[in-house]
Amino acid sequence: MAKSNAQRQREYKERHGDSFKRLDILLPVNESKLLHGNAKQLGISKADYIVKLLHGNETIGDCAQITPYEVSKKLISDNEKTTTDKVLHGNNDYDGTTPLQPVVAELLSLSLKSQREIAKATRQAKQALGINLKTRTLSAENRVNVYKWLRSRDKKVIT
Repeated sequence: MAKSNAQRQREYKERHGDSFKRLDILLPVNESKLLHGNAKQLGISKADYIVKLLHGNETIGDCAQITPYEVSKKLISDNEKTTTDKVLHGNNDYDGTTPLQPVVAELLSLSLKSQREIAKATRQAKQALGINLKTRTLSAENRVNVYKWLRSRDKKVIT
């Protein structure tokens, strides 16, 4: 005879007791991807990754004996470099087929988290090029034009 869900749940609780507590959270999409990518990069589950971050003195990959904040900062930094490497090609030419924000951040020596500065620079370029400011999704050609305009400017003027 097949077991009911209640019976299976009871058996599970008997086997595992009070050794685990479920945690349900909603994360922004980018942070969720970051969590997944970081755990995958280290070859551990997301739960193990979070536990290791909570216990900041444990070894996480090559990040031994540092605080969880420093581990997160290092992993985010590595992720930003990877994203930028994919966007900028060997000759530092941007082809417009990938998102503009990482390229602008790299060009202006900003973090990807500096959304206000990136938006301000992009807005200035759109104004100078006569692109409608309300246009949220730029064509590949317009993205390239914005990139070239920003590259031709002194970054001190923009930020």
